[in-house]
Amino acid sequence: MKFNSTAVAIFVGFGLVAGAVFVSSSNSDGGNANGVTMNGGHDARQAATTDSSPKREQDRHIYGNVEAPITIVEFSDFECPFCARLHPTLERLVDESDGQVAWEYRHLPLPSHRNAEMAAAIGECVASNLGNEAFWDYGSTVFGNQRSVNTTFLTETAGALGLGQEDLQACINTTEVQSQIRTDLNTARSFGGNGTPFSVVVFADGTTRPVSGALPYENWKQLLNL
Repeated sequence: MKFNSTAVAIFVGFGLVAGAVFVSSSNSDGGNANGVTMNGGHDARQAATTDSSPKREQDRHIYGNVEAPITIVEFSDFECPFCARLHPTLERLVDESDGQVAWEYRHLPLPSHRNAEMAAAIGECVASNLGNEAFWDYGSTVFGNQRSVNTTFLTETAGALGLGQEDLQACINTTEVQSQIRTDLNTARSFGGNGTPFSVVVFADGTTRPVSGALPYENWKQLLNL
């Protein structure tokens, strides 16, 4: 699929916004050799806070029980290798939590990843046209084929899920998609996120705990007291 000049213009403009948001960060991904960093003093050992919720108010991408007492809100980048590493970890965590943990995906495309914004936008279009389950199928496919990620691969992935070219083109050209991703970026920043993956755990009492990096499964279990 080829995108028209309007779509390209939208994402050029958005890329400038993304760059401005993360101008203070020199890292492409929020991981060191082990996939874990401690950005801005926020890490798994930090005391929980009661900041405003990191959850979206609408159009949420939820894996697991929407009524779960604990939600992990992950701010992620489809081209980030550490995000790809974290993806199956969180999936397993939710699957084995017996409904106690939900996982919400939000976007944090970094300026250094040339296809990350487009991947996020097409993901939003998949969700709005095909639903939540299709969004997660899209994400798993993209993370499982990161070396192949480009506009052609992304549009073909959406097409294989059932999103036609005309519907995708119409969605990509809307300001709603751009606004949604920008809101995700700003929310991540407000919680201290300046690299990926960056997560915020929301506990049953409403307190939150920022977590930077692709923590291993056992660390997540300890953090969540599972």
